[in-house]
Amino acid sequence: DEHNLILVLQLPELLWPAIAEIRTDFHANLDSPLCRSMAPSEAECEFQKLQREGYIVIQGVLEPALCEALRQHVLLCTDEAHRQNRLDLFGNIQEAEHRSDLKLDLCEPVVEALNCFSARCRDLLTRTMGGDARIVELAAISSSKGAVAQPVHADTMHGVTRFLQSDIALHDAKGPSDDASEDEDEADDLGHIVQAVATETALIFTSLLALQDVTPDMGPTHVWPGTHTVEHHATLWSSHISGKLSVNQADEAFGVPHRKMTLRQGDLVLYDSRTMHCGGANNSDQRRSVFCVSTMGPGIRPDGTTCCQHAL
Repeated sequence: DEHNLILVLQLPELLWPAIAEIRTDFHANLDSPLCRSMAPSEAECEFQKLQREGYIVIQGVLEPALCEALRQHVLLCTDEAHRQNRLDLFGNIQEAEHRSDLKLDLCEPVVEALNCFSARCRDLLTRTMGGDARIVELAAISSSKGAVAQPVHADTMHGVTRFLQSDIALHDAKGPSDDASEDEDEADDLGHIVQAVATETALIFTSLLALQDVTPDMGPTHVWPGTHTVEHHATLWSSHISGKLSVNQADEAFGVPHRKMTLRQGDLVLYDSRTMHCGGANNSDQRRSVFCVSTMGPGIRPDGTTCCQHAL
């Protein structure tokens, strides 16, 4: 992907000695316990929880040395890209002040982290998405002190809600008899489109891997369990909710309290992109970075912000 490779080509040479030194500090081991295969019963529990709640936390996916190498690479590249005003190296993100969404290059720590992520999550994602998955987003999102909480949102729209929110109108096939056959054909075609949008929209799942411990004051990602349904999307888009939906408003509107994703270094939260979530306010003195990988299964690409915009 040219967007993922551009950072490698564009960064000043002065950064390469530092980055090269960082990369020698780790050696990912795909045979380690962190990358082990799951027991059938454990894998089934993870699958059922992800289906039911729309998210799951998996511990110890990346080793600490790899997390630190990747974190240093991300912060160095983020700061240098900002210094050069290279806005093309960043994705859009809600409440962008004190937040950044860096498009990642395929350097050694990124590739090693992807390999560990794939070894641990490949089977779960393939089963959940109903077929082979492909990466549609590779980024690192960082927040620093002063970042405010994002409005509650879902990264992609539910297939049924996508149709209901569209400009497609169902036409009445009434008219002169000569036009009846043509009207029926149009109605049939529209019916197929509606069915495809509602039932064949691809699933996207996003993983946020903590590159350092995430404490409550660092603004962890907030997730609303079980809100990846048509009903919850209808609530989000209903006319009685106007403007930005806050955390407290979302707790009341969805009828479920949010959960804060306070993670240890190397843990990940994997969520259905239709699940309601938001990035919390960072009130700490520390920058918080996550390695962000989004994968898409077979089907029609969903509407939404995934691939260009994400919560932290």
